[in-house]
Amino acid sequence: KQSMEPTTIQEVIQIYKPIVDKAIADMLPQVPNPRSEDPAEAEKVGFTRETMEGYFGVPVYAYDVESATNSLLEPMWDLLYRGGKRWRPILLVLLTEALGGEVDKILPVAYLTELVHNGSLIVDDIEDSSEYRRGEPCSYHKYGIDISINAGCGIFTIVAML
Repeated sequence: KQSMEPTTIQEVIQIYKPIVDKAIADMLPQVPNPRSEDPAEAEKVGFTRETMEGYFGVPVYAYDVESATNSLLEPMWDLLYRGGKRWRPILLVLLTEALGGEVDKILPVAYLTELVHNGSLIVDDIEDSSEYRRGEPCSYHKYGIDISINAGCGIFTIVAML
């Protein structure tokens, strides 16, 4: 439980965002963050055969783990790594604390609101023909419309499966 000393929303976000980011990283297979200089980033491999089977079941033939990582996880994490305030899950955490609930029990659900939001942003940028999102070209400019639609909708699918 955090002490509620902060007086501005920016201070609240600064305290709680790392908690939400860790919850996301614990639940969604990560790819290396190209914006980071941390050598540990190279250890993030995205999907493995085991994680894909956990999400999607045993395949009839075989999963192409590299393609799934490149076309689903990379665009998902690209937007997540760009930042964002994470206020939706933070609000759920704060409400849980205010009502005397256990934050550890709500975190596995709270971060899902951020994933859904990011999926909707990827698809919305295509619909609106947006150019930039969080200071960089929109996903569909980087990965193409087809991959971006699959990544945006893939987030909804992953959220529904968790």
